[in-house]
Amino acid sequence: MNFASHFFLDGIKGKPYYNFGLILPDLMSIYKRGWRITDRAKAKEMIDTDVEILNGMLKHFELDAIFHQSMFFNDHTKLIKDLLKQEKLQLIHVKKHFVAHVLLELLIDRVIIKHDEKVLFDFYNCLDRIEKEKISHFFNENEPGVIDGFFDFYVKFRERRFLYKYSENETIIFILNKVLERVGLLPFTILSDIERLDMILSHIEIAIDDDFARVLEIRNMADV
Repeated sequence: MNFASHFFLDGIKGKPYYNFGLILPDLMSIYKRGWRITDRAKAKEMIDTDVEILNGMLKHFELDAIFHQSMFFNDHTKLIKDLLKQEKLQLIHVKKHFVAHVLLELLIDRVIIKHDEKVLFDFYNCLDRIEKEKISHFFNENEPGVIDGFFDFYVKFRERRFLYKYSENETIIFILNKVLERVGLLPFTILSDIERLDMILSHIEIAIDDDFARVLEIRNMADV
């Protein structure tokens, strides 16, 4: 799941630090490769004094685990891989599943934003309430520059309001390429590939939109 998805499905009004925790694992992995927190034990080790942030992070892991094992995930990643194969992108090779995974999460965010016009307003309103002093304690106290660097990145993230651009295919492809570069894979730069990706994104969005009820079912599964 991506930023808007986690907030839409699990965000709690009036709990900015919990909501910050919901997106913190993804924020940290974007800020610095190798910082990604992927499990509950690591989260508890890092954040042992802030229950709100910790609970948000644990809910993030819970939802991701259920989402990645869901029939919705399997069905739609298969659809995207079939579309990628059908369009014969030159740089796809063996990374079809990874590309399908990334595109699915980005396009779910797009569809959520389309369905709930207030979700981004509420999302950024929460993020604007986060104070540096109140989150600095879970960074290494022996390296004060770490929180400075991360918080500078965080301020830019919330000020740029980048999720408002998820309606643009150009933005989705840009993010996909950044993710590919981050894991050492070649980005899509060939014009014919980008044109085909542009068409594929429209098909994916329609498929997710038509199946939107199952996105809500994923949250219900996590509540069981």
